[in-house]
Amino acid sequence: MVNEALLRYAPMMETLIEGLTRRQIDPVLETLCRDQQWDLMSVALIVAQEVPARAMIDRLLENRQYQALVPCACLRRQLRAATLLSPAAGTTVFRDLDAEAGTEGVPEHIMAEAEDIASAAKARRATATVQAANVDRDPLRTLIITKLTEKVLTEPEAVEALIAIAQASAWEETRREAALKLANNRRLVTQLVSQGRVKDLVAIAESTKLQSARQNLARAMGEHLGEYVSAGNRPALEFLAENHPGEAIREAAKAALG
Repeated sequence: MVNEALLRYAPMMETLIEGLTRRQIDPVLETLCRDQQWDLMSVALIVAQEVPARAMIDRLLENRQYQALVPCACLRRQLRAATLLSPAAGTTVFRDLDAEAGTEGVPEHIMAEAEDIASAAKARRATATVQAANVDRDPLRTLIITKLTEKVLTEPEAVEALIAIAQASAWEETRREAALKLANNRRLVTQLVSQGRVKDLVAIAESTKLQSARQNLARAMGEHLGEYVSAGNRPALEFLAENHPGEAIREAAKAALG
């Protein structure tokens, strides 16, 4: 279906990906929304420049197409501007003291030590540059999570989208951010527990990377201990045995596990 859409809307794709102004982009989005081309917009979001990408996010939210936002939050990379460095960038320039008239020069052992310090500093700068380049902080992933969080209490599909992002995003920080939005919403957690969404709750807890979040979710799940015991729900019992803040619940879960 996406291939067919790409062929059908081929004249619009450059604007959809590289558009610079809303005046350019809006007519294209009007056509795609009219034709309900949500899957095509979902794919385009992964690679589009920020201006058209933000416009697509707005349209998908307006049309309650929350699942179409998930691939972007899971797969989109930060778009980086090309950086041009001169050959001398990061190079320390030393005065040639030996060549200066009226000076005694610098002892060789001091010059060697200075050169070692300069080389070490240059290596640290190069390492820091590489590390910074490897950190992906695309702002649209955060934007999608923020917008979905605003709708979790009224839109079930927004909840499902956030759960998917918390489990499947390629970026740990994005998984963690989505998981914390879910775990910190007491009303939503209560709802998920009552629905028996044990697998999702455990996955959310792991994505938060916080023991406090694990304990909060386990506390909510602990109210259903009897149901888990009756059903022989091992994932729920194992999670409670490890994370519930109450010793009595932990021991009861361990006992049920045998």
